[in-house]
Amino acid sequence: MKISNLWDHGLGAEQGAVEHEPSLDSHTLIKQYSTMTKDNNEENNQESVAVVYDELLELYTSFINSYDGSADSFKNSEPFMKELFHPNFTFLTEDGPRDMHWYRDFAESFASRPCSSARVTQIERTEYGIRVTIKNVVAGVELDLITYDGTVAIDEDGKYKICYFEPVKGTEGGGKVTCHMENVGKMVQLATNSPSNELSCR
Repeated sequence: MKISNLWDHGLGAEQGAVEHEPSLDSHTLIKQYSTMTKDNNEENNQESVAVVYDELLELYTSFINSYDGSADSFKNSEPFMKELFHPNFTFLTEDGPRDMHWYRDFAESFASRPCSSARVTQIERTEYGIRVTIKNVVAGVELDLITYDGTVAIDEDGKYKICYFEPVKGTEGGGKVTCHMENVGKMVQLATNSPSNELSCR
């Protein structure tokens, strides 16, 4: 299987952050994204790739924001998963790398917990993919913001998809060590171990 990253297609890291805006209808977004990526190949110029990439950022934002605490949040998120994630998708956690099957089960468990929601606060392009910051509330517990780096690859159908996702590492301003991986661990524990029917949301 040939996997190419965005750098091979002339997309650098100079692009700025994209602030979150209200999401469009999921079916409209997926249709737009599929159309934009269907015929993408080595002959695309940088402008065409940038347009497709903007669609990917918008699609991912809508995917995360579909976890709005409603009873249908997981069902609403499923159409996005097929379009967003590479078949070999890997999500890095405190307990090691997890595959797409695990991630889907985790997402369903997250959505099943009362008082649970997720929202993108910022998303931007990077040299090899995306960087996104997400606010999570799980089983009524509001977690610190988690920032992830995602690697984007082109699948066998020529579509841009996320193939690797991990919490950012390093230090913030003032030398403060980031705790994004630790917060991912907390999120997973709350989503998988909290009671699913013993909370009531205000």
